[in-house]
Amino acid sequence: MTNIIQFPRGNARKAVLAPVLAPVLAPVPAPVPVKQTQGFNAWALLLGLVRGLVNFVWLVMMIGWPVINWLACMDLLFQFGRMIYFWHTPGIHAGWMFLAHFAGLSALNYFVASYEPKFMRVYRE
Repeated sequence: MTNIIQFPRGNARKAVLAPVLAPVLAPVPAPVPVKQTQGFNAWALLLGLVRGLVNFVWLVMMIGWPVINWLACMDLLFQFGRMIYFWHTPGIHAGWMFLAHFAGLSALNYFVASYEPKFMRVYRE
């Protein structure tokens, strides 16, 4: 088999590229120094606490998800029956309560299914 692509060997490449790159290179200006801030950053601490709390809630939800999902579905079934029973009763707002519980169950399903904390991404291949 023959070598189809002929690669340059030795200093021939440097000799060919040196005249081409020489006019293009310009002096690089010195970087502007960034002001170093020291001290306590309350926003970073608050953000870390919120992330930790969300990760903890997600972990608890994942561990108990079969039971939590079953209880939430039973609550939704109860709210559906309550909505049907009180449909024409003024002042009860059972339809809106069912809708709120349905939105809550949908949000829980979305949170458990789509969110993944950083500490869980480490173990994925």
